[in-house]
Amino acid sequence: MRTARVAAAIGALLLSLVLSSCAGVSGQPNAVPAPDATPAGVTGTIDCLAPDSMSNADGVAMRIPVDFEPVAASVCNYDTFVEDEQGSWMGATLERRVGDFTALREALGAPDDVPEQNQACDASFQSTPPLWLQDAHGATIRVAWPKDVCGRITQDARAAFAHLAVEESTFFPIRLLATRAALDAGCDGTRGFPADKLASSSDAAKPKDPAWLAALDSADTILVCRYGTDQAAGTGRFVSAKTLDQAQSTGFAANVASATDASACTEAVGAFVVVTPKSGVNVAGPAFSVELDGCQRLISPDGIPYSAPPEVLALLS
Repeated sequence: MRTARVAAAIGALLLSLVLSSCAGVSGQPNAVPAPDATPAGVTGTIDCLAPDSMSNADGVAMRIPVDFEPVAASVCNYDTFVEDEQGSWMGATLERRVGDFTALREALGAPDDVPEQNQACDASFQSTPPLWLQDAHGATIRVAWPKDVCGRITQDARAAFAHLAVEESTFFPIRLLATRAALDAGCDGTRGFPADKLASSSDAAKPKDPAWLAALDSADTILVCRYGTDQAAGTGRFVSAKTLDQAQSTGFAANVASATDASACTEAVGAFVVVTPKSGVNVAGPAFSVELDGCQRLISPDGIPYSAPPEVLALLS
């Protein structure tokens, strides 16, 4: 009798669980999620600046589900450049496209091509931008591109995506390459340290090339771009600029030509200039660098270090 009562109790409990599960989340039998519910594995945010977007990390994207009906596709294109009132920026452009998705859905649903043994591929680079698809209810999914035998996006997928119309394009700045002041002056926003361009010791014994000295002597003006060093980043950042006219630069080329070979030196540089001869708005000859402190070397266009004469330092400082 005791066994029968236990069995009956267990049976009643199981029946209760089955009935409660049939009620669904809404309390009605056979309830289904609302049409605009976000399915599992779907992200609601398109973010070009997220680390896994910028690295295009493996395992983040998924194959397009067979029941997903996109109405928009978005990609992040990196290494795009925009100039504004602040200067020149490198960043990412989010591009949203719309249209007939029949061809793209078919291309995205195809498996990756299988490379043959010892598959030959050229070394050309092809970017693989992160891709998101969005349906009519706003659900957004990160989708993997199908790959060809060389690991690049298949031609079918690229062609199908290119067939869609660009609806919106938004630029997101990542890094300021050059300030507005640098651009207006005609200077680079950043420059490598002069010492980074030193020639080998065997080349350092060569005499000065008369061609760049002649270009310096005949220049209408001389552009002097000054940089302060960022030791942590290993680069020079634009500080200021000035232009020397012919009256100001009288004898400058002769003073540069008088520079003697530099002695060995490892002192860190805090400020340096890049000197460029100009003829009108055009560059008249190769640029060279002068360290304003530290070793105070003049680095010729071919990377040979000389001891900067005092007259040169005084004019460029």
